[in-house]
Amino acid sequence: MNSNNYWKRRAARFSRADASRRRFLGTAGIGAIGAASWALAGCGGDDETDSEGGNTPPSGSGTQPGGSSTQAPTAAPVTASKGSIVISQASLDTQPGDPHLGTSGVQEPIRFGQGVGLFSQRVNGDIQPAVAESITYSEDGLSYLIKVRQGITFVNGTPLSAEDVAFSLDRMLQSPVSKAQWGTYIEKSEVLDGSNVKVTLKRIAPAWIYTMRGLYTLPKAYVTSLNDGEYALEAFSKAPVGVGPYKLVDNRVGSHITFEAYDKFFLGVPRVKNIRVQIVPEVTTRIAQLQTGESDVVHGLLADHLSTIEDIKDARVVRSEGSGSSELTFFDMMKADSPFRDARVRMALCHAIDRNSIIKDLYRGEAILLNSLFVKNPFTIGYDADLAKTEPFPFDIAKAKELLRAAGYENGFKTEITTYDTTTSPGTPQMMQVVSEQLRQIGVDAPVRFMESGQYVGQFREKKLTGMGPISFPQSADFATTYETHYKAGSAFSYDDWAEGDAMFTAIQSEVDVNKREQMSKDLLRKLSRERVPNITLVAPNALIGIGPKVKDYPRPAAQPYLTHLESIELA
Repeated sequence: MNSNNYWKRRAARFSRADASRRRFLGTAGIGAIGAASWALAGCGGDDETDSEGGNTPPSGSGTQPGGSSTQAPTAAPVTASKGSIVISQASLDTQPGDPHLGTSGVQEPIRFGQGVGLFSQRVNGDIQPAVAESITYSEDGLSYLIKVRQGITFVNGTPLSAEDVAFSLDRMLQSPVSKAQWGTYIEKSEVLDGSNVKVTLKRIAPAWIYTMRGLYTLPKAYVTSLNDGEYALEAFSKAPVGVGPYKLVDNRVGSHITFEAYDKFFLGVPRVKNIRVQIVPEVTTRIAQLQTGESDVVHGLLADHLSTIEDIKDARVVRSEGSGSSELTFFDMMKADSPFRDARVRMALCHAIDRNSIIKDLYRGEAILLNSLFVKNPFTIGYDADLAKTEPFPFDIAKAKELLRAAGYENGFKTEITTYDTTTSPGTPQMMQVVSEQLRQIGVDAPVRFMESGQYVGQFREKKLTGMGPISFPQSADFATTYETHYKAGSAFSYDDWAEGDAMFTAIQSEVDVNKREQMSKDLLRKLSRERVPNITLVAPNALIGIGPKVKDYPRPAAQPYLTHLESIELA
């Protein structure tokens, strides 16, 4: 098929609907990745204004998918960073200085501060070319050509080359915490010349390149000079050098990290010169620091804290809508003697949850309803507008009891909910208490027990949990990654073994025709959400961040629970 004609038709359709380019790119999602030849952008321009993004991309114009041109921003660019701020958040987990060693979302300030991927998502949702000027793949879908942007320098001043990109890809795959799905697809990578890297895959994987936006390029010469093996997985973390908006100048594990702006960052000068991110576990202490001026930005607020922040002079809350999806997993659904083995029981429990009351009473309106396991925000891969409109299992106690009776559990049964606390979906323990009380109305006795986050996630992955339990991940997660890690048999967070769904997913991963791929994806989404029901889909809380009088604004992308885009913070 002619991918250019497809994009023109798609662009025209969304133009008639008066949709933004962000929605167009995101709703295209899987289709964009599946086109036979897909260029992310042309010459590096972006239609984002300076006030929207916090820094100004290089001037010029480029061609986005669909043939629409972008113009250079008209707002005056930031010419030099200035000032300093302090940010407080609950944890930085293991706090590695090496962006390839990150293990959790709370470490995003480290990754986003120091690095930028092959392409990046701006705070307004637009996809912008970054280290990669363009990415295309062959008609047979078995190789990608990454054209590396010229003129980029690392924070130590050395120029970035295609060799650095290929080296970083190899290093990422050798990392002990490398994303497993990346390596399973890659046959080899090779440098064709100073500007081009060819990646050959073992099998067709049209969505693979989307996951690669998290590839952070490191300087090969510097890494190998550290005399700590080929990839310096220990030494580099102590003195990292990246290609992002900031240089990590101080990293005290368990205490704080400190960044200094790199004014030659190729996507625009960061606004704030120095940023310190300090670890403050208790949210009440973080809020107190905002009141006293010890902190200028506090992460991880709950809806209960809104009035407290509003009472602080010149302070306010910025939010990322629907940042983390919350889903209650049926751990025992494949056990022969478990009530959860019967899909009617799983559907009954879904009908027993009054999610609108959770949004109103627990989150005070600071959350959105999820109508499907994968229906999230319009710019995420796998978004289905039709599924997003209809709640699959609306609150209906009578229906829930009818389904339980039909499954042979008229008098209910006993189970338990194990929960943890997560910044991805704030208020998860409290939500589990509400869910427990609501299930009691249909005779299901499910007391809640709390487990420390690290222990919970570890036992979740090791398949040691029983009963039910929540898992949260950013709504910005794409369809392919989410299914492969959360629902495919044997994957990290799956307690299911659904041969039909896995076969459909495998077929989708091998389909390069964009129209077929989109329809196949919708078919799988519908079956998973409406028939298989491996989870109770709950709500997506907004991520709430308090900013003090020293900060004028901190623009937040939708569906992002973590401290990303530090370069966009603007001082008052």
